[in-house]
Order: sequence, then C-alpha cells, then structure tokens
Amino acid sequence: MDTNEVFFDVYNDIRVPLISIDVLKLTDGLKQLDIRKPWSYVAFRIDVPDSKHGAFLDAIRGLIQKIVISKELASLFATDPLLANTAPPKIIVAGLVPQSRIQHLRIMGNQLIWEENSLRPLAYSTLINQFLNIVTLHKLLIEQKRQATTQELEALGFSGDNVETVSEYPRQLQTHLHFAAASLGAWLGGAINVQYFAYYAAIRQITHAPLNDAYAASIGYDSDMASALTKSGIIAAPPSLVLPLIEAQGSAKVFGSIGIDETNTANPPDDSFDASKETDHPGFLPGFLTDKHYRAMFIARRSGQYGFYGAKDVFRDHYKQFYSDLQDYPRVRCKHYCVPIVDVSSVQELQDHASRIPLHNPDGVFFRGQRQMYLLQREERVQDMLFGGSTRAEPSLVTSASRDANYDYDKFHFQLRRYLERRINTDGKKGSESLRHFQELLVDPTCRLDRAIMALAQHYGLPTHGLDVTTSIDIAVWFALNVFERDSVTGIASYKSMKIDDWPMNKPKWPVVFACQCVTESVGQSLQDCAELEEFGITAARPHLQEARFFQGGHSDHQNRLAETVVCVYRLKPGIYETEATFESLFPSPDEDPAYKLMLEFATHGAPELRKLVNRFHP
Repeated sequence: MDTNEVFFDVYNDIRVPLISIDVLKLTDGLKQLDIRKPWSYVAFRIDVPDSKHGAFLDAIRGLIQKIVISKELASLFATDPLLANTAPPKIIVAGLVPQSRIQHLRIMGNQLIWEENSLRPLAYSTLINQFLNIVTLHKLLIEQKRQATTQELEALGFSGDNVETVSEYPRQLQTHLHFAAASLGAWLGGAINVQYFAYYAAIRQITHAPLNDAYAASIGYDSDMASALTKSGIIAAPPSLVLPLIEAQGSAKVFGSIGIDETNTANPPDDSFDASKETDHPGFLPGFLTDKHYRAMFIARRSGQYGFYGAKDVFRDHYKQFYSDLQDYPRVRCKHYCVPIVDVSSVQELQDHASRIPLHNPDGVFFRGQRQMYLLQREERVQDMLFGGSTRAEPSLVTSASRDANYDYDKFHFQLRRYLERRINTDGKKGSESLRHFQELLVDPTCRLDRAIMALAQHYGLPTHGLDVTTSIDIAVWFALNVFERDSVTGIASYKSMKIDDWPMNKPKWPVVFACQCVTESVGQSLQDCAELEEFGITAARPHLQEARFFQGGHSDHQNRLAETVVCVYRLKPGIYETEATFESLFPSPDEDPAYKLMLEFATHGAPELRKLVNRFHP
C-alpha cells in the first residue's frame, strides 16, 4: 500500500458529522440551482508542499467521499425554515442527492477546488473550511517550531539541515475530526509523525473487544492473555496495521505523539525491558501494544515483570519538598509516578495541607471530589508488565465519554453546535450580527467555539472527552460527600448527603478529593471553560457557582489523562464536614441559569438518548 492509499483509507474512516450543513450557503445555492444540472463548487486557500500533494489530496478525497446524504436526511434538511422558503422539498433533495455522483478534487495554485454534480460542496463548505483552516494553522505552527529550532542550532554552531520535529498539540483537539485535521497539518508542515494515525490504529479495538482479542491472538498471545490485555485496556495491533502507517508518515521514531517503547528516565523499566525488544529474545512478539489510558505504545512482549512505566516507586521532583514527609504514606500509581494518600478529618485540615503544594502553573491547583477512589481494572499479569514489582493501584479518572465503549460524544458535539446556531438564528434572518460572528467561529482554526461547546456539554451532564474539576476545596468536598441519584420514574436527578453511618467500613472506599496541577507540557492548556458562549446570550451559571473548570482529557486512546496531573489524594475520614456549598448554591434552576435551560431544551428536541444523558435537577 503506497502513502497516498494510506492517507485515503485513514481519512475515509472519519465519522463525518452529516448534520453540519451550512443552511445559509445552501439557501444561496438553491436560488441559483438549475435542476437539470445541479453542479456546485467551492474553493479553499491552501498551501501544500509539492512532495505531499498526493497524500494531501487523497486524505481530503477520503474525507469528502464519506459525505453521503440519504434521501431521508435530505428530506429532513428540507424542513428547515430558510430552505423551505427557498425551494420545494423535491428540489432540495434532488440537489443534495444526485442519481450518480461525479466529483472533481484538485489543487490549482494555492487553492483546493471541490466540484460536484450536487449541492454538497456548498452544504458542507463551512465544515470543510474549518478542517482546512486547522490544517493550515498546525502546518504553520510546525514550520515556526522547525525554524526556531534551526536558528538555535545554527547559533550554537551546529547544522540545522536535518531538524526532526515532533507534533504534540493535535491530541488536545476537541473531536476526532479536529484531531485528524491538526495531525495532517502538522505533517504537511514537516512533523515526522501523524498523531491521528495512532488513534486510527487503536479505535476499532477499543470499541470492539472481540477484535482486540483476535489481534492479540494473531500477535502470539494465548486466549487467556489476550482476554487479560483487553480487560486491562491494552490494545493490540499487528504489524500489518501499524507498519504501513509508519511508512506513510516517513519516520519510525515516533508513532502517535511519543516514541514506541519510550520510557521515563526518572523511573526506568527493568533490565529485561530492553533485552526483550530484540527479535531473537524469547519474550519478543511481532506486534504492538497501546495502553488506551495513557496512549503509550510498546513492542509486544510475552508476560513478564518489565515495568514499562518504571520498576520502582518514584515521586515527581516538582514536589520534592511537599513529599518529603509523605514517603511512608499509602500511595497509588499515576503512570510513571506515585502519589501519596493523606487521610484528613476536616475541610480546614485539607485546605491547610493542600496549601503547601508548590505552584508550577498559572492555573494553579485544582480539585475533584468523588464518592470513592475508583481504580483502573488491570489483570495481574498486565500489571506485572506495566509496573514490575512496584506500586500498581491506579486511580481511575477516565473521561466521562469513555465509560461506555458504544457512546460517541463527537456525534452529539456537532448536533449541539448546530442547535446553538439555529437558536441564535431564531429570527430567521441570516444577516444578524450574532449569527455572522457565530459563523466566523465555526471556521476558526483555534476551535474556541468547539472548546466552549464541549465544556458546556460536560458541565450539564453530557459525557465528553473530559471531566469537571473545581478550583474550590470546599466545593470538591461537597461533591465527595454527596451521592448522585436519579429517580427511576420521573428522571429527576438529585444528590443525597452522606451521614457518618454511610461511611464504608473498608478504608479504600472512603470519599476522596484529588489535588491536581498541570506541570508538564503534555497536559498543559487542558483547563477550559464555556465563557465564549456568553456573547451569544448563553450564560452558564452552574459552572460559575461551582468554581468549575473543564479538564479536557484525551480521546478514546488517552482516557486517563487527568490522572497524570494528580499531586495528592486526600481521603476523608468518617465525620461531619462543614461546607459552605449547598445543593441550592451549586445547582441554580433553569430560570436562573440560561445555559441549563438551553441544554434541557436541546435534550428535549434532540435524539431520544439525550434525555437520559443531560441531567435534570428540577421538575
């Protein structure tokens, strides 16, 4: 398979949000439509290196070929008031669904031209425009990074001719569509890796456990070990899947965002780790393993105490003084590093202890309260591979979307985006200033609007690629000590306060508060909010009152990203904890919270499953 074919297959696998049509451009197109020859085209400004023209075109061709509209969906679009006032439904359907598809995609100068015998280029021009804007932005970011590195090397008297730059940022994009665009752009700009390739190589196994079992068996694991890997979140990939992707990106040094078999110098693995990567070693297996919780990829090996993430218990140097008197405390493992567990008896004691955490980020320390500390479920043989004989109990802080393998947040993201656009355009006039600004944000390559939409969704109960956190210890304690419930008849959600008698006898099941801080580049810029929506009249009172932030985790192949920020776990002893927070102060009614009201309306008018996902706390 050549490079162009690989890019076509990968980008043809994207789940294109067909709901994301541009009604206004489609309306303009319908006014000029010749039903006997319904051709349309759009042109996008793009600058692609000559050597990568073919791969880029095939990537876009693969993406566009997924835009296949059924007559049922076209008929649904035809009910939109703007479209309905422009042309009869029969004409709209004919313009979107031609009897046969003729498509031309080509680069002319610095423009990409998409032409078809349908109105699809117009209908999806905004979606593709943002995709290509993201491509361009991340291409420029890598070019600037390469240039800066070259200048630094030359200033030191070294040659900058063979600078190898790794792309790291795309994994922080909101949906897999945005992630794919940023990865493509970075590669066009000179990055040696296409980050999205790692997602492509793992996502099917993540969502279909039997496929992962089969891949693990094809590598050489017996059925018991294959099942253990799958249950432990370890994704198997045969060479036939991974090697064409590595060859297409042009470098084997990095796959995804880090190197294969990359280890941490602060906590190296067992000596057997390096020996077992050699093909003549009895532990070597021909394939690859990816940990879906941390997006780390390793050469496959037979069972053994390798300590992929480090064979010893090591604490982060960032908190050396803070940890100095906590060395003998119970601990848990967050990838390469251990984190102490401190038992506290009051909010004040927790605040006093957490105030000693040194600050290494302008966003400071943030917190998450939970009814108990849940642990990642790993089989013992897999824990041996990951941690050797060192601490192996791992806190589970996985993204809310990843808790159900069949759930697809990205689908709801674009539904919510379209719903917001229609709400802003309630007067049916396409020339309003708010609508124009919203449409500008729809194609913004920095994805400010998409970040705000995902934060909004998470704050109001829709599972996303992230989790809610708070900057308030008081509020974190409240959430740790109040149990979420939902009435099976009315569907109304509520919180029930814990009493002393409710404390479990088993200490590991006591309520906890996680203290977190983003101290490494890999988790930087992860805290977000939904303030960008306020200019459209969508004020979110709940996150404001909860002093909440949205921590963006990874996609399906980086589910436990928040755990990499944990500094300390505070376990709450049985007792009475006085907090200023109350249910009434944290959960305003729909009349007091415009964003809450909007999300309830979105759930009512959207897909049936949304009504079960968006939490209703008031009758």
